[in-house]
Amino acid sequence: MGKEPSQLRLEQVVREMDPQVILKFAAQCDGHSIWVPDALVRLGLNPELVRAFDRLHMASATNPKWGIEGPSGAQVEACKGVYGLELLDFICEAFGIPSAPKSGRGAIARWDSEQLRRKLGTSDEAPARTP
Repeated sequence: MGKEPSQLRLEQVVREMDPQVILKFAAQCDGHSIWVPDALVRLGLNPELVRAFDRLHMASATNPKWGIEGPSGAQVEACKGVYGLELLDFICEAFGIPSAPKSGRGAIARWDSEQLRRKLGTSDEAPARTP
C-alpha cells in the first residue's frame, strides 16, 4: 500500500525546507513538548507542514506518563498544538531515516536529531583548515 498524496506532498515540503531550520527545530525538540504552531512558523518551519500537525492532544486518564502539563505545571485534559516528536519523526521519514531503535520519548528525540544532523550536516561544523 502506497502513501497518501497528502503525505507525499508534505514529505516534499520537508525536503525543500532549509536544512538549518530543520536542525534548529530538531535540536529544540525534547520528545515531550506540544508546540504553539506560530512558534514553529517563527522558527522557520513551513506553515503548511505545521498546519498538518496542529491538532488537539488529549491527556491519558489512566497513565500519568501520558498526562499533559499546562504552562503553570498543572495537569490539563487537552492541549491544542503540534506534538514535537510526531513532527520530528515525520521529518525523519521524509529523509528516509528509519524509526529510532530506542524507547522513551526523550531518547527517540535525541536519536532522531542525531540522525538528521548526520543526514543534513550541521551549521557549527568548522571549515577545513588549509596549511
